[in-house]
Amino acid sequence: MATPEKKVLRLVPSACAPTAMASATKTKSNIGTHTAHLWSSGRLLASATFANETASGWQEVLFSQPVQITAGTTYVASYHCNQDYSEADGYFATALTKGALTAPVNAGVYAYSTNAVFPTNVFESANFWVDVLFAAAQAPQPPAITSPLTASGTVGAAFSYQITATNNPTSFNATGLPAGLSVNTTTGLISGTPTAPGSFSVALSATNSAGTGSATLALSTAQQQAPAITSSLTANGTIGVPFTYQITATNNPTSYNASGLPGGLSVNPTTGVISGTPTAGGSFSVTISGSNAAGAGSATLALTIAQAQQPPPAITSPLTASGTVGVAFSYQITATNNPTSFTATGLPPGLSVNTTTGVISGIPTKPGGFTVTLSATNTAGTGSANLGLKIAKK
Repeated sequence: MATPEKKVLRLVPSACAPTAMASATKTKSNIGTHTAHLWSSGRLLASATFANETASGWQEVLFSQPVQITAGTTYVASYHCNQDYSEADGYFATALTKGALTAPVNAGVYAYSTNAVFPTNVFESANFWVDVLFAAAQAPQPPAITSPLTASGTVGAAFSYQITATNNPTSFNATGLPAGLSVNTTTGLISGTPTAPGSFSVALSATNSAGTGSATLALSTAQQQAPAITSSLTANGTIGVPFTYQITATNNPTSYNASGLPGGLSVNPTTGVISGTPTAGGSFSVTISGSNAAGAGSATLALTIAQAQQPPPAITSPLTASGTVGVAFSYQITATNNPTSFTATGLPPGLSVNTTTGVISGIPTKPGGFTVTLSATNTAGTGSANLGLKIAKK
């Protein structure tokens, strides 16, 4: 004898939603392996085998993936059993509706087969006790504003406020904005630079396909104040070394100034950056300021420029030279790092060094080879080298 494939519950949903699980009830004599199926118009949509069954009562099994079903389409949930099954005659003599699902008249259907087949037979409007887990899709809801409902800004200062809302708005709006501000209806960003002070009740809204949600933003814009300097009022630099200092101030300055700067430095009136390479050392009282439409704020910067710290000189003039007895001779000592004095020891008779200019000059009176120690000195120290000097006979 063929075994029965009991199909229970033809279902007609009124909403689109996923069906994730089938359940069936069994008696103690309904033994063996049971497989659940979900059908539509004879097409098998999903199946799953029950596991860990109890001896009797409702059994449940999850499909591997939820099945998305469509409103107004008829579906059949079934299970295949080997013998015996639960039945309640006359249960579906009238249609039954629960939530978004409707079981029509004669919803219980069955078929006899050794394998899973789509059932179409009806008997006594019976209920064969099969059901599904069904989650109805929620109807779309209009947005609800979630961004803060208070905000503040300042005349003359850039302002930004983001409208946010639930339920995926597709457009935004804001009415009653102060002059200088506008809303991007696609992103919901309110931005701009307020031009008038006051308190404003701004109607915010966010819209999707289900409707519009709105709320009132209490927006205040304060009168702009003059800048106040906030950058450090001491700075240090060194002659010959690049220098930079940033003037900073509150209340959004639109221009800057600095007077009393040492030579080599200047200020950028747009950015407030003082920069350059100092050429003079000392202590300087520099008046720095920032200005906006409300006025100017100033302060005194104590700027110290130190002398450059350079290394001792290094001799760079040639380290060999020659001359002749009785013939005028001249040699210039040269060195790096700005020497302030020079020396030369071991000179032949008739020659001498100018310690200020570094020139060795005179008329040699003795021939021979001489090792002359040259030196150059600055505030950092002395550098020296040996000059090989040959004086030939006339």
